[in-house]
Amino acid sequence: NEEYIKVLYRTMFGREADEGGLNDWLNQMENGMSREYVYRGFAQSPEFSNLCAGYGVIRGEVTLTAYRDQNAGATGFIARLYTKMLGRSYDDAGLEYWCRMYLTGQQSIEEVASHGFLHSQELLNQNLSDKEFVTRMYQTFLNREPDAEGLQYWLTKLKTGEKTRDNLVYGFTLSREFANVKQAYGLP
Repeated sequence: NEEYIKVLYRTMFGREADEGGLNDWLNQMENGMSREYVYRGFAQSPEFSNLCAGYGVIRGEVTLTAYRDQNAGATGFIARLYTKMLGRSYDDAGLEYWCRMYLTGQQSIEEVASHGFLHSQELLNQNLSDKEFVTRMYQTFLNREPDAEGLQYWLTKLKTGEKTRDNLVYGFTLSREFANVKQAYGLP
């Protein structure tokens, strides 16, 4: 990805990548945006437009068709479900599928998280201990490590059967902290 971006800088702008721009594009790709999305960013940038104008060339347009390229916030959050909840990088087909489910209104972001990831066979096959599970849910939904008191609370509730893993996730998705995480990703 880094080399791809550096090639775009040299090809489209006739210069080497600046550190800030390179890191920003790398971050966007790590959060699920495709190479076509990055290319479009270069091709429709003011810098490239000015270069085209200087050569008397009419700059064209790039139309993005992938669902993952339609909403960077949604894509970033869904990519995060892979890395935080499942503990692995996203796969392109899966990311595209879940972005489509969300962006077409077939599932809310909470339903994608629940049906697509929390109840997935992949997560179940990991046989997470309650402590591992609670920690991942804090990381996924609250964007932080669990505090000692909160961790102990949920471990006790799960151990006694007073609460289930679904209760925990449901509670997290209704929390102010999760609302703030969603807001950071531009999600309703």
